[in-house]
Amino acid sequence: MGWVAIPAALFILAIWGLSLEAAARARDRARYPAPGALFDVGGHRLHLLCSGKRRAGQPVVVLEAGLASWSFYWRLAQPEVARFARVCSYDRAGLGWSERGPEPRSAPRLAEELHTLLGQAGEKGPYVLVGHSLGGLLVREFARQHPDEVAGLVLVDSAHEDQMERIPTARREVERSVKAMRYLAVIGRFGLVRALSRSLLKRFPSVRTPEDKAVFRASLLGSAYFQTVAAESQAMLDNGPAERLESLGDRPLVVIKAGARPARLPAGMTAEQWRELRKPWDAIQEELVCLSTRGRLVVADKSLHTVQVEQPEVVVEAICEVVEAASRS
Repeated sequence: MGWVAIPAALFILAIWGLSLEAAARARDRARYPAPGALFDVGGHRLHLLCSGKRRAGQPVVVLEAGLASWSFYWRLAQPEVARFARVCSYDRAGLGWSERGPEPRSAPRLAEELHTLLGQAGEKGPYVLVGHSLGGLLVREFARQHPDEVAGLVLVDSAHEDQMERIPTARREVERSVKAMRYLAVIGRFGLVRALSRSLLKRFPSVRTPEDKAVFRASLLGSAYFQTVAAESQAMLDNGPAERLESLGDRPLVVIKAGARPARLPAGMTAEQWRELRKPWDAIQEELVCLSTRGRLVVADKSLHTVQVEQPEVVVEAICEVVEAASRS
């Protein structure tokens, strides 16, 4: 009888965890409502947050976050950009306040969803697109699909279509991430990730204030976050050679390369090994400048990767430069 009782007890605990987690997620949604508005893009809704006034002849600035990131990551830069331009950040499907979308989460699909979102919201082009990391790849895909609507780009330590082949460790790291995200998605349904969330937050030192921590935690524990990160990562692994943006012509472009070295290197890694590891990524940033005859490289020497959080002023200055250049064109 004792052995029979163990599966029954585990089943009851699982049901209890599921109901507690569902209730906690409902409380989070009520406590931290979307700061922007939700728009239907074809069966699911995306969250868009716009601020600032559009001046005559100016493009609209659109901020695209990196992998596992959402509009929260632009919270320091967006208010400053809103001082001189109309600016919008958003959450891709399944992240932040947006509803989960269909898979696969490929770059063409994500770029088209953003285009639909802007149209639904009445935010008309031309646009200056700003993409961090994976977002840099996505805004280039947007520019490929809709070249006449793009006035300029800012690429912030951008991902690249060929990075899985060019960076020796990239594919292995993404494969590990997919497995980890899928595991967290399963245990998260039973409240186990919530129980560990305080230690998880320590991995995000840029989330400092109590209010930011509360909003960030609620978004991180959203029902689709881990599934979505796994799906976006898997799409990076699955996508082979594809159509890509070959040139921006003479449209203004600023590429921002993160230039700092970690205060503590991974165990067993020397400074020389770190530099060798960075070389392919740095080369990618330098090559991206050649997309435009007006391309320029900026080095954010105090940033490791999330420049918009670590040195937001560098990103804001680059956006201002591209907006002004696009407005004169």
